[in-house]
Amino acid sequence: MLSLGRQALSWGNGLLFQVLDVVNPFSPADVIKAYKSGDDMLYAQQLFSSGNDLQLAVVPRRDVETGNIVDDESTYAMKYKAVFYESGRSLDVFAAKHYQDTLVGLGLSQPVEEALIRSDVLFTAEEGGDEYLSFLMNADRSMMLGSRSLYLMMEYFYNDFGVTEERYATPSEALLERFQRTELFTLGRHYLGARAELEVSALTRCSLSGFLNLGDSSGLLQPGCTYEWSQDIQMVYGASVPLGAPHTEFGGYSILVPETGQSLQVEAPSVLYVRLEYYF
Repeated sequence: MLSLGRQALSWGNGLLFQVLDVVNPFSPADVIKAYKSGDDMLYAQQLFSSGNDLQLAVVPRRDVETGNIVDDESTYAMKYKAVFYESGRSLDVFAAKHYQDTLVGLGLSQPVEEALIRSDVLFTAEEGGDEYLSFLMNADRSMMLGSRSLYLMMEYFYNDFGVTEERYATPSEALLERFQRTELFTLGRHYLGARAELEVSALTRCSLSGFLNLGDSSGLLQPGCTYEWSQDIQMVYGASVPLGAPHTEFGGYSILVPETGQSLQVEAPSVLYVRLEYYF
């Protein structure tokens, strides 16, 4: 299969955070993940009789000043998935030339009892010689609670580009670059996320999800419900509430703007939302 144009690409095993999904990933704080805007790219996929597949993607980007497509701003990526049906295990091998960085990664998923364990690890080598190692691991399972279905998930994320609380005001250039490219969305290094979703009735599912910065004990709490209004329409409503003391990532902190030398106060907003989704 070969396709050219605007399309969404999602790679990796992350459920809240992302390690291998370097092209236009969702933020862990996003409450709307039914639609992904995507990027203009050339995408190819080869399926094999074994069930394995090879995916290739080329995402061209332009130089801001000249407007010309340049290699140093573009992404060339491949991912090979091997599936082992007897054990239920799958292995992803990932490699990319992303902007000026060289990326190499591995992903693994493995059923354990009634749960599914997944993990991703990514090695990043910058052109200047700096190296970073990022990692995530999660587990999820579905079960019955009486006559109602219950889904549980937990995920740990290590962000090697992150900084400690003392450096929030002056984050590293590597982290700022990835903020600007919307590849990373968190300041710290260690995060723990979780989600629980319960079938409250035949037409309503409610969930409680969130994540915690383990370094400064701040986080984001996101309760929500989905009501199946009709066969084609559902109503989704909920909230996103930041939690944390002052001078923490989600409690509010100051960041130094290098261009002006001034401090900018950054605070996570509290959000209430209601939306109708119509499928046709």
